[in-house]
Amino acid sequence: MKEAKERTIFDNYYSKERFEAARDSLWENYQYGNMLQNCEIESPEDFSDNEIFVEMDFVSNIEWEEFQMDFKNFLINRTLVCTGSVGLWSGRFEGGNLIQDFNDMRKLWTDCDYIHIFDINGHLYVKCSHHDGTNFFELRELNQKGLDLYARHNWVDVTWSDRRLYETLFKNPYSVLPNYVHLIWGRKRCEYEKAA
Repeated sequence: MKEAKERTIFDNYYSKERFEAARDSLWENYQYGNMLQNCEIESPEDFSDNEIFVEMDFVSNIEWEEFQMDFKNFLINRTLVCTGSVGLWSGRFEGGNLIQDFNDMRKLWTDCDYIHIFDINGHLYVKCSHHDGTNFFELRELNQKGLDLYARHNWVDVTWSDRRLYETLFKNPYSVLPNYVHLIWGRKRCEYEKAA
């Protein structure tokens, strides 16, 4: 059976792969910058963990700037509906929200240290962690029916709870998959892991 491929859009969680990539980057830059000098560092293993973590942070900041620019462009003429849960010291709490600009998006990871944004076959997910727990959300793009329902709820039909509204907006026929990786990066809508 085919397994859908997780396509990372942004990720600053620690991983051994990111650590080793930062070490390799430091080594490549060190070799390039010191080709004509006597090198004090003889191999990638000679870099301290602190030097590697600084490099990881540097790369993460560049990737974050690129993500922000891409996502702001993605949100032009789009409204997303978000549902998910927030992990707090007092338990998990479910909820939803509309995302119309990047400031709305930031609310998903307020007070979080680590953020992972990824696409799986057009589904857009946000996972973010803080000292009390982990938040997890899925986002979908509202279509015209969804925008109309939202407008009706806000101005006419206020009998629905916000939770019911967001759960309804999240389903067909009110929203569609955002297909972020396809629209922004030009990748296939669906990708699968290669069989072992």
